Amino acid sequence: MNTYYNTIYHGNLAIDNGIQTVEDEYPENYWDILPVERMQEKPPTQDIFETKTQKNEAKNPDFKRAEEKAAKAIQKHSMYIAGEEYNYQIDEAFILLGKARYYSHRYIQAKDAFRYVLNHYPESSGIVDAKIWMEKVNMRLNYYELALQNLLKIQSEYSDLTEEEQTHLNSILAEAHILNDNYSQAIEPLNKAIYFAKDNNERGRFLYIKAQLFDELNQVDSANYTYQKVIELNRKSPRDYMIHAKLEQLKNIDQDTVDYAFMKSQYGELIENRENRPFLDFIYFDFAEYHNSLDSIDLAVNYYNKSLAKQPQDKYLYSRDYLRLAQIYFDRNNYKTAGAYYDSTLTHIDKSKREYRLIAKKRKSLDDVIKYEGIANEKDSIINLIEMDKKEQLAYFNDYIETLKEEAQSVFAQQSASQKALNNSKSAFKSGNAKAQNRLSAPNGTNGGRSSSGAASFYFYDTNQAQRGLLNFKQTWGNIELADNWKYGGKRNTKSSVEEEKPEENPFENDPKYQPETYISQIPTDQNIIDSLWIDRNFAYYQLGVIYKEKFKEYDLSKIRFENLLNSKPEERLILPSLYNLYLIAEAQNNNSAKNQWKNKIINDHPESEYAALLLNPQQFKDSENNPQNIYERLYRLYKNQQYEYVVQQAGQYAKKLVGRPIAPKFELLKAFAIAKIDGAEAYKEALNYVALTYPQSDEGKFAQKRYNDLKQKVRSQEFKPDTDQQIYKLVYRFDNLEDQKTFKAELLNAFEANDYNFKVTDEVYTSSQSFTVVHGLKSLLGAQGLAEILIKEEGVSEEINYFAISNENYSILQIYKNLDQYLKHLNK
Repeated sequence: MNTYYNTIYHGNLAIDNGIQTVEDEYPENYWDILPVERMQEKPPTQDIFETKTQKNEAKNPDFKRAEEKAAKAIQKHSMYIAGEEYNYQIDEAFILLGKARYYSHRYIQAKDAFRYVLNHYPESSGIVDAKIWMEKVNMRLNYYELALQNLLKIQSEYSDLTEEEQTHLNSILAEAHILNDNYSQAIEPLNKAIYFAKDNNERGRFLYIKAQLFDELNQVDSANYTYQKVIELNRKSPRDYMIHAKLEQLKNIDQDTVDYAFMKSQYGELIENRENRPFLDFIYFDFAEYHNSLDSIDLAVNYYNKSLAKQPQDKYLYSRDYLRLAQIYFDRNNYKTAGAYYDSTLTHIDKSKREYRLIAKKRKSLDDVIKYEGIANEKDSIINLIEMDKKEQLAYFNDYIETLKEEAQSVFAQQSASQKALNNSKSAFKSGNAKAQNRLSAPNGTNGGRSSSGAASFYFYDTNQAQRGLLNFKQTWGNIELADNWKYGGKRNTKSSVEEEKPEENPFENDPKYQPETYISQIPTDQNIIDSLWIDRNFAYYQLGVIYKEKFKEYDLSKIRFENLLNSKPEERLILPSLYNLYLIAEAQNNNSAKNQWKNKIINDHPESEYAALLLNPQQFKDSENNPQNIYERLYRLYKNQQYEYVVQQAGQYAKKLVGRPIAPKFELLKAFAIAKIDGAEAYKEALNYVALTYPQSDEGKFAQKRYNDLKQKVRSQEFKPDTDQQIYKLVYRFDNLEDQKTFKAELLNAFEANDYNFKVTDEVYTSSQSFTVVHGLKSLLGAQGLAEILIKEEGVSEEINYFAISNENYSILQIYKNLDQYLKHLNK
């Protein structure tokens, strides 16, 4: 049996080493209640190339060794015969096997090992230990309630336990209560575990967890008392428990009972203590949180940045620092900086967490404001320069150049006089001594195969020594040429270095970077470019006004943007929407005076506008009793059936009635499509512009803005093409009366059927007062005209009905620009 105990002994040593490694490497999460037992989380994914045997092996070498020792002891010394184990000391090997598997995250296999002890060794001295470990496995498998019930049963059944067993049982029982959210019931078993614990490391951890539970139960005095017990352990337990206990105590202080000087001194002592350097990231963060609670925002920002400068190992602390800074800059309306800090926050948060999705959503909402603030700032700066006179521009850039010079000179000042002299001599030496320099240089940019340490000690690879040598050579020999017998026959300049020196040239004199004319020449002077700057800047102002109002409810910021826009020579299309938004802002701020001012301005200056109609008749814009989605679908079907005029009327009415609701921009966009069909491209662009400016954050508004920009950039020519150059033509009859058109179409179809003509005939809207009956599929202009003449002569079609032949491409231009009269003139040329 000596061999057996030797094997088990070394197995237990391996388990202890493995547990110590796990505890040393465990990343404590002080943002939550600490777990009683530290254990690395199981890796989220496994190597798909591992064999089944490899997957079942322990990854930690200590646990793997312990498992091998336990298996060896069982294989060599177990006497399991006819369903009964005759070696009653083999239970220790199975318990060791279960522990090794437990710490390797193979909980089912661990459970098998512990169950074997329970089933075959009911009288074992390790039976309590095996039962406790079985419940630890159940807790790892998320059977919290079952584990709690069984642990309570063990506590009631076994009263004569050793101190080690009492510590183990009560600490795990406390953990089970915590996992079941029974914080108050976890206090008693924790007290017992603290009482029986022999290891101060364990006692410090249990005390800290107990204090955290009191915090969760809002028993602040008890929490502070327990934290003090942790602090009193001092160096007997890990220092991080003491530091976090002190920080938690400071958080729990009622700020009304102490002054700032006291809190500053408390945090100051922690910061100044050299032993606390590893914990400065947390200390600075908590001090920043304290200042933040006092609205001392600048000091808070300073300490958040100090916390970040310590490069915290705790990723969550990193994310809290960045998040707090993001929130501060967001509250200061500095959305660009806030966006950058939100980006940094997201890099330190698990993407699967709900918090990540919430922050990502808030960050995305900043995209537009960052974009348009950038545009507005850039255009503003250029416009300000344009509006300066020549003297002001010159003064502005002279100041700017002086700043550049100061920066450059501060860099030059870092070089010593000898270093500058060396730079000059080095360049001269290189020009006449290239071969020598090549010999000094290592090939291919390396250190000639030498290690960095060798390079540092060898003369030619020590930068400082080499530079001093070059300077000394220059002072001794001057600008001597490299030639045979150079020392005695070379041409040598015998003048002293003082005589050789020339007055130092001004390094800025000929550099365009330091000439104001370089910058002044880049200021735009072309009026088209200047106009585009104003247009872009004003549109950015408008978008910012809408974003601040609709997304962030920052009414003052929004108001400033709209008012600045109205004072900046805006395009006509921006004036009414800006006025209406100012009216809505005044309404939101309960400012009746401003509300009436903007309302009267809209009604008096723009009486025919839709905004005026909305303000004059507010009652008709209440929610409809019908389902808006059904109304929209019905109108869309009517649009497809070419009832454009009715769609324009109805869509406009419902958009007003549903103002403020998500479906409203759908009606406005449908109305714009219908307007395009009856009024042409210019009216369509105006309608798109209205949708884009009124609903800029909706999908419909963004589509309308993109379509509007496309139409402005890709203007289709209104000039008709020569009809003889086309391949497909139409014969078009035009009507002012729908009944006449309906009768004619019926006659036309009958004539085509009688003559076996296979032409497609459609009715198409031209304007609100005119419509076309179109015959498709003709091969030439003369063919189309000839068909019309045949129909008049042979089928009795009235000559009074106006018609014309047209190519497909010209027909498209005609419908886009509604320029029939222009086409008829083109046709008669």
